[in-house]
Amino acid sequence: DGCYKYCPAKTYSVEEDMTCVPCEDSCVSCDEHECYCCAERFFEDAERGECLRCHADCALCNGPSSSDCDACIDPEATLHRGACSAPCPSHQYRDSTTGECKECDESCLTCTGPTMGSCTSCREGERLDDYSHCVPSAYMCSPHQYADQDGECHSCHKYCHRCSGPGKAHCLTCNQGHLLMNGSCVDGCPTGYYAEESKQRCEPCHASCHSCVGKQSQQCLTCKAHLFQEAKECVETCRHSHYGNAVSRTCEKCDPSCAECSDGGEDGCLSCVPGLVYLRTEGRCLPSCPEGYYHDSAHHTCESCHVSCKTCSGRLSQSCDSCYPGYELSEGRCESGCDPGQHPVIKGSGIACQECDSSCLECRGLGPSNCTVCPAQAILEAGGRCLLCCHPEEDEDFATPQQDCCNCTETRGQCILSTNLPFRKEEEEEARGNLTIFIIASVLLVLGLVVVFFLIKHSRSKGAQSDLPPRGYTKLGSAGGFGSSSKYGGYTSSSSASHSGYTSSAGGRFQEAELVDISGHRSVTKEDEDDDDDDDEDIVYMGQDGTVYRKFRYGQLGEDEDELEYDDESYRFR
Repeated sequence: DGCYKYCPAKTYSVEEDMTCVPCEDSCVSCDEHECYCCAERFFEDAERGECLRCHADCALCNGPSSSDCDACIDPEATLHRGACSAPCPSHQYRDSTTGECKECDESCLTCTGPTMGSCTSCREGERLDDYSHCVPSAYMCSPHQYADQDGECHSCHKYCHRCSGPGKAHCLTCNQGHLLMNGSCVDGCPTGYYAEESKQRCEPCHASCHSCVGKQSQQCLTCKAHLFQEAKECVETCRHSHYGNAVSRTCEKCDPSCAECSDGGEDGCLSCVPGLVYLRTEGRCLPSCPEGYYHDSAHHTCESCHVSCKTCSGRLSQSCDSCYPGYELSEGRCESGCDPGQHPVIKGSGIACQECDSSCLECRGLGPSNCTVCPAQAILEAGGRCLLCCHPEEDEDFATPQQDCCNCTETRGQCILSTNLPFRKEEEEEARGNLTIFIIASVLLVLGLVVVFFLIKHSRSKGAQSDLPPRGYTKLGSAGGFGSSSKYGGYTSSSSASHSGYTSSAGGRFQEAELVDISGHRSVTKEDEDDDDDDDEDIVYMGQDGTVYRKFRYGQLGEDEDELEYDDESYRFR
């Protein structure tokens, strides 16, 4: 007994009597109409709205079946897929991860795990030692030794205290400071196992634990990735008045005003503690509903008044309790002296009427966000706007297209805000348009670079061709062409100097043959003669019988010399 600001746990308040009434035994949080949180070993039946008892095997559950357990009454039982399983047959143990019965090590008759150190009983002729190993009864080797098939003792691996063979994976017990793990002695247990100091070995954690200090579900240090940590336990769903923090993966307490929540703030409530009402639009729990909302006593929520009401007792336009300035309350409605399609405006001591926005049939103020009655095809949304159902095309009754619209697929009476398809298309087309412009600009840039490259290449090729010597062929002149100086493409033959003696002996009757260049004659300079002296390709000489020989090459001038052919031409002197 006593006076409380809020009723204590497992009770609810009766406002008429100002008393706290106990909840049913199956419930820990309730009001006079329903239970918000069931007691331990009970679960909430959503269809019946009651707390029903769990199966006898379950300490916690989410349904009435034996496969709906969240925790087991028997601490030795194994929870697998919601079922609390009994011990496995002889020579088998239950895998804590899969829940299946698996074979013991061949040295054991019964066991609790797969290793040689997990035996609980042995075959005939063997006995269980102090470390849960089955060893021969007839003889015993000293520590650090094992007996072979002949009964002879041999040394164990250096890490083993007792063993069944010579290898490091044949350990039965370990030296001080080491722990037995699957037949081997290790310095520390891996993740998913804990050190059982009394047995000096590593044991597997509970299936829900990522790391732990013991085999029970309440001995977790960290949890598997899909679970939340609540104290030392890992759960899929946090308990009442707690929420799962997705970042820290822990269960954290809701705001004191929340019975259930989605986060820790006062605006993260999903339901409220007794005595408070839920403002759904803001996710908050309040002592009373604010202006513009009314208390729905059946659901303990604050629901929006009609937009024409300042305060109200229901959602309809005839449920107003008070009105905005310029309006008068008449039989539950807020009315003004203005004509339909107009709204009152206070000017000085009087009231004037102004036209409503074109989107409203009736309104309570300026702009499109003060509508109170909408055209036949529009729906009044909570913000006071008249919006159409979402369609591919806008309705012709509205002069300017509206970006927002009402999603009418779920309900026709309440506006669920969405965005009209044409505006979504415009946003998508704008994004696609930007991408198209970028692609076109990139292609044009590449084409421009290619054109510039070919122009430069063509210009260089043309310049190189203009530097080449003129194309043509050279031949010695005819026999009657003697008598002028020898020229070949502007170069004087070296034979004129080397064979001057022959011309003198001929009594002036023979002179060097004239060479004809199709590009025309040009004067011979001393520099040309010097250059030509080094050229052994153009040779003119005369034999003893008076025949003049001219060795020349033919082919297009300016080409590589390796591609040219050589020939001899002879002219007999008459």
